[in-house]
Amino acid sequence: MKLLNIHFCRTKIWVISFVLIFQACNIDKDRKFDPESIDFTTTESSEIFFKNVRQSDYDKVEMKDAGMDLFRMSDRNEKADYPLIHLAIAFNWRLDKAHLMVEPNQFVVPTDSIRITARNAQTNKETKILYTMGNLIEQAAFAAAIYNAIQDGQSLILHNAEGEVPIFDKASDREVFRKTVLDYYRLIDIVH
Repeated sequence: MKLLNIHFCRTKIWVISFVLIFQACNIDKDRKFDPESIDFTTTESSEIFFKNVRQSDYDKVEMKDAGMDLFRMSDRNEKADYPLIHLAIAFNWRLDKAHLMVEPNQFVVPTDSIRITARNAQTNKETKILYTMGNLIEQAAFAAAIYNAIQDGQSLILHNAEGEVPIFDKASDREVFRKTVLDYYRLIDIVH
């Protein structure tokens, strides 16, 4: 009986360890973020993590004169023949700051102001997501709002010259956007 209890305890410890490790690998996958909490400052440890772990998933453009590197997810759909919004992470290594840049493709018209409606399929509740080109804070808030809608499983509708057009319908497009925002949050040390 004592041997059975020892075996049971070892199994229980193993299962608990497995669950904790699994949770650690999926850190913040379901978490949503408040755009007000965004601070553009990076830390040495967050920069090291990004460079050593996440940077390999990105195409990097070096802008040495500006003291900046741009990172765009390598898996992004550059050949989309439908409206799509990409993000670039602009890392200013001279100032230890990072920003998100909203980069709509040619099918998002106009590009200087973007209106999206997030719809909850279960409650039919709609949330308006608005963006006006320019301000770094607005770009981060816009990306956070879309990220949170994606996390909630909401459908996203773009309002443009052609009327209402679905956007982020494909799981791969949603995932690229979600990963970019999450990596950005890791870089500015909101997510540990």
